[in-house]
Amino acid sequence: MKKIEKISENKNYTAVSIGSMDELTDYSFIHPKTKQEVRGKVFVKEATNATGTEISFTALPPQSELPYFHFHNKDEETFIILKENPALLGNEFGIVVNITVLIL
Repeated sequence: MKKIEKISENKNYTAVSIGSMDELTDYSFIHPKTKQEVRGKVFVKEATNATGTEISFTALPPQSELPYFHFHNKDEETFIILKENPALLGNEFGIVVNITVLIL
């Protein structure tokens, strides 16, 4: 499993690198409920010492979906799509309070 690289930090910030977007598939985490390994996802909250936000990066092959179900009670979810077509995004379960999509 690939590790996040800490570039620099002081009392006011922490800068990290996750590498190139093509390297996202080298990351994985163990899902806390299913105990299954999820490949292609990296969370940066701990690495950046964030206290009020969670940011993650996910690599999904075309025509695929997240390998686990999840929902948010109050949180917003923002998708920033760097490659491919966002055609599968949607709120089919009606439980995400707000979804913001940015296509770059």
